[in-house]
Amino acid sequence: MSRVNVGDRYGRLTVLSLVKDSKNPKAECKCDCGNICFPQRGALKIGRATSCGCKRAEDFIVRSTTHGKSKSPEYKIWRGILGRCNNKNLPEYKNYGGRGIQVKWKSFEQFLNDMGEKPQKAWIDRIDNNGHYEKNNCQWVTPKENARNKRTSKIWVIDNIEFKTSTDAAKFLNVDSSVIIRGCNGYTRNGKKYEPRKGWSCKLLYRDWETDRKSTRLNSSHSAKSRMPSSA
Repeated sequence: MSRVNVGDRYGRLTVLSLVKDSKNPKAECKCDCGNICFPQRGALKIGRATSCGCKRAEDFIVRSTTHGKSKSPEYKIWRGILGRCNNKNLPEYKNYGGRGIQVKWKSFEQFLNDMGEKPQKAWIDRIDNNGHYEKNNCQWVTPKENARNKRTSKIWVIDNIEFKTSTDAAKFLNVDSSVIIRGCNGYTRNGKKYEPRKGWSCKLLYRDWETDRKSTRLNSSHSAKSRMPSSA
């Protein structure tokens, strides 16, 4: 039987490192859902370990219940996300799936569990416009918050090196973009809050669009007046 090697995939699991244990050799693995687990290598080789446990939970949900949310605003948003990322026939696909934006959630239940119910008058927003639809890159925002986000751009700083997007930083460090987002913003898992990594940050560069708009309007008006023929 072949050996387990770093980088091998077993179902949803990717092997990150091999844990030395003479009795029960294990492997440190990252599940597609983002969790880290330590299955026995033998279980990986025979196909008994294929996820951190999330797949069993999802299969149980499918077998035993229905979400009963087919007419909910959350489900409508979920269907919209899937459409613009996967349906090439939709006009908005070019701005999402066409740019490589993916939906990392494997099911509506997983999406709802991570995001929770939609607050009133809110919609889903990706923190990094070049990042995927996933737990660490999505949030519910109100129209006011969304307007503010549109007036800002972000700079991702990793040990004094600036990147325009989390995707650029991820490629530079050869890691998933979710690592950059969590490392720069901090995150919460199982009720415990984790602070941003030392030397990592996400800077918001504010631009006063209202001032720019007024300035552009005044400049245009001034240019128009200068082109008007002078009176005799």
